[in-house]
Amino acid sequence: MMPAFKSFVILAALAVGPTACATNSGSNADPVAKFEAACTSYSVAHGDAEGVKACSAIAERLRERRAAIRTESRPGGAIAFMPERSYPPGPQTTTITVTALGGDKVVEIGVKGPIVPGDFAGLGKALRAAASRYPSAHEFLALDSPGGSLSEAAKIAAGVRRSGMPVAVLPHAMCASACFLIFASARAKIASRSAKIGVHSVVDATTDTEDARARAVTAKLAMAWAQIGVPPEIIGLMAATPPGEIAWLSQRELASMGVRFPPASADH
Repeated sequence: MMPAFKSFVILAALAVGPTACATNSGSNADPVAKFEAACTSYSVAHGDAEGVKACSAIAERLRERRAAIRTESRPGGAIAFMPERSYPPGPQTTTITVTALGGDKVVEIGVKGPIVPGDFAGLGKALRAAASRYPSAHEFLALDSPGGSLSEAAKIAAGVRRSGMPVAVLPHAMCASACFLIFASARAKIASRSAKIGVHSVVDATTDTEDARARAVTAKLAMAWAQIGVPPEIIGLMAATPPGEIAWLSQRELASMGVRFPPASADH
């Protein structure tokens, strides 16, 4: 029998459909101004004077780069060349699994562990194997990752966006840092109330600091998120949270970007 939460994932994904997409409100306000306001508000509320300066610097960089970034055809394309540091530090191993559920009608593609170079190719191999063995099954991607290679995550996110594959963060799983880019790129996003989903800004791998180059990458990441419908408030949290910390998102914040939650009876 299929676990209740995974049953909800499939039902929700099918109901949403592959072309549905969470968007920001219909306001015509300048998205860069909205980002700067949200980022500054968060920094002021936390007494972070340096954060306020960073918000202004990032907003200025966004304005400078707006025209160029708008020409990017893929989410994540604007950040594919960034300097990066694997996060968290330590052994970097990813497990990719293919699990048939519900009488082979549903296939879960599981990604567990830090995201590392080669995961995009590994995920493609798993998807081809699933399609060959279960040609009529509905597939969804289940994430449980603390983050890792942002450029590798950007490639996976672009593939998820193009395919329309539903993405879920299962009960007691985590999706933070680079993993969030993959989750946010999905057109159908489902999460357990017990899942932990979080964001933070970028660090430069060559200096291991949040220097000017890292802030420029954070600006590119902010614009990429805005393009795929991440609300300004969450972008502000990302920009204002230092690389060594995680801002865990509330259910309200997740719902604002179109994340769906199962009924309490199925959330296990």
